[in-house]
Amino acid sequence: MLKKSRWLSLPIVILSVLVLAVSVSGEDELLALANQKLLRAGSFRFDFDQVSVVTNMDEVLTSAGYMLYQAPVKGKGMPKIFMEYTEPEDESQMMVFDGKTLWTYRKNINQVVKHVVRPQDMKRNAMVFIPQWLDELLSKSRTKFLGTTAEGWKRYLLKPRNEAEEVFAKVELFMDPKDYELRKYVLEDKNGNLMKVTIRSSEYDLKIAPKKFLFTPPKGAEIMENFGY
Repeated sequence: MLKKSRWLSLPIVILSVLVLAVSVSGEDELLALANQKLLRAGSFRFDFDQVSVVTNMDEVLTSAGYMLYQAPVKGKGMPKIFMEYTEPEDESQMMVFDGKTLWTYRKNINQVVKHVVRPQDMKRNAMVFIPQWLDELLSKSRTKFLGTTAEGWKRYLLKPRNEAEEVFAKVELFMDPKDYELRKYVLEDKNGNLMKVTIRSSEYDLKIAPKKFLFTPPKGAEIMENFGY
């Protein structure tokens, strides 16, 4: 039986989901419109809740936080991102992407992990680079419309076209037809691990101070470099 745990994590390793081309007609049109809304936004803020089920650890990991996204100037280069997990408070975690390097800082243990990010890496991470990940997902997946939820969201199932090349078994997307927004997504890997992200609120084209995307490791912090991003 799964146990609840208030432990913070960016779960299920690096999120390398890639799953069929979407035809722009009928229900699939909503997916295309939601995708374009994210890609064309100059900036946005998402407040989210996250639940991860890790089967081999017999745990349910819960967390919450917010994300700030600044699109690249004139569509060239890479975006800038600030993300902070605010719950649970005793294991808060911050992630800053300055356009080249992704910094992850865990305050409770004063540890920094440095990831050098290549453009192709953005398409593999469903938590940090949502617009780029979603665009890649929709271009390489088989899509099935599953119906409408009680909230009025359209629910879709996406599976890998080439299962042998992907680590994920399936993805579910929940789209709001009123404003063409992604409200929730659920990823499941081949081991049955799950990551569920619900976007509680969103704000687009807001002004974000440039210093928000700068990071200097705190004094005395342990700094690790991750070469397997």
